[in-house]
Amino acid sequence: MPGDRPLSIYIHHLDMDGLVEKAFAKASEKADKQRVVGLRPLVKARIKEKLRLKTASSQITKSLGRLYRSIPPRSEISPFYAGLLDILGAGRLHEARREVGRAQSRIRRLTSEKLSKMDRARTPKDLHSIRRAAYGRISYQVRSLTPVARYLAEVGPKLRELPTIIPEIPTLVIAGYPNVGKTTLLKALTGSAPEIKPIPFTTQKIHVGYMQVGWRRVQVIDTPGLLDRPLEARNPVEMKAVGALEHLSNLVLFLVDPTTTGGFLLEDQLGLLSQVRESFSRDILVAINKSDISTPGELEGARERLGGDALTISGHTCEGMDGLREIISSYLIESPPR
Repeated sequence: MPGDRPLSIYIHHLDMDGLVEKAFAKASEKADKQRVVGLRPLVKARIKEKLRLKTASSQITKSLGRLYRSIPPRSEISPFYAGLLDILGAGRLHEARREVGRAQSRIRRLTSEKLSKMDRARTPKDLHSIRRAAYGRISYQVRSLTPVARYLAEVGPKLRELPTIIPEIPTLVIAGYPNVGKTTLLKALTGSAPEIKPIPFTTQKIHVGYMQVGWRRVQVIDTPGLLDRPLEARNPVEMKAVGALEHLSNLVLFLVDPTTTGGFLLEDQLGLLSQVRESFSRDILVAINKSDISTPGELEGARERLGGDALTISGHTCEGMDGLREIISSYLIESPPR
């Protein structure tokens, strides 16, 4: 299972043509420095040609190994990050990793076969021919990875922009229209300014904070541009992002602003709430925010539409925060939904 840690991907960059040229040059340099004074021509040739092949093969397989290890296996990627990788066009990472690993294995096997053949060679010319044939096949294996290297070079910078999120800890996702007080509430819950990260598949930002609830740390996420727009206004990429968050969230907190300060009617907000409920199979907790500036009539109207279970809070004055924390604890810590 994926570990309790954020995904960090820094793919090792490789120029396949340059890798081959440098490896062969290094092999020739090392063979030229090898002392073979006083030995018979066949023995000299065998020592030098085997050294060339071993050196070139070692240089190349080590570089391919670094590339292979820089790509995480699918088993170490949580469903949340797997969703993000798909959105970024990086869903083929596991295929790229497999191709690199296969090429590395083939080169090692080929090197072993050719070295054994060199032990049985009868003339320096035969040794030279075996090494040249091995070089040709090794070069083919490496250069066949050029499309893989191009693909990794394209997605690599995007992967470094992934938000720092820990998929395996209890997570609260805050939803609601813009200006209903989501980020202010996040600050109130976490006690500090949230970490703000770019979402690589939109032009928006993701706000991440952490709060201590009992003996556990809870991750709190506000996602502007994803959960604050009607379903019909979201593009296909945003819909995939909602799907990715479905894997991450344990509880969704939907905020309603009963005032007119946010610019959105209560009716519109209730419509979005219905769509969020359709998008997520998780529990949805509803809270009426901005109680400090709401009129009694506005609060009463919101309560009537939402029912008696809706909390009344203020992220600005922290009214109702203790009760909200207790409810979050009951959902995520005392009786976790997973």
